[in-house]
Amino acid sequence: MNKRNLMILGGALILAVAIYTIIAFVRPSGERSNGDRQSRTVQVTIYYPNPEYVRTGKEEMPRVLPVEREIELKQGESLAQSVMDLLANPPLDSETTLGKINVLGVEVDEETAYVNFSSQELYGGSLEETLLIEQVVRTLTGLPDINQVQFLVDGEPSETLMGHYGVESPLTVDDL
Repeated sequence: MNKRNLMILGGALILAVAIYTIIAFVRPSGERSNGDRQSRTVQVTIYYPNPEYVRTGKEEMPRVLPVEREIELKQGESLAQSVMDLLANPPLDSETTLGKINVLGVEVDEETAYVNFSSQELYGGSLEETLLIEQVVRTLTGLPDINQVQFLVDGEPSETLMGHYGVESPLTVDDL
């Protein structure tokens, strides 16, 4: 085989690899390939405590405020768990009640999100408990296919989280 034929064959091989690569890694809009891992970007609304309400206690103010956030969700990751992780890491100008609280996990089954908290560090006054419940319920019920939230402590249903409000049955936004 002469040099010219080798160059043509090499060029054809490079073209074939390029076409295969394009076909193998093209993803629908909103999804990107990250090597062999697929991810997608999801816009969500996270509710954080209203600092003005926390400072003043004025009942006419909203207790929590919505913040639009973007999540890059990798294949196999739970949107509900990723959202709970965002609740624990608020924007710089916000406050949160989740900073010291350990979320053991979140599972969704038949339109109910089961949020499992560790009993360690799960204490506070009625304000902390109100804000925690409201921000979790508003945030998670804003996700597709979640209509209510069941709170668990160490994997078990509990009468209350911090001793002030009943959480023994699933809560909806209307319950707030």
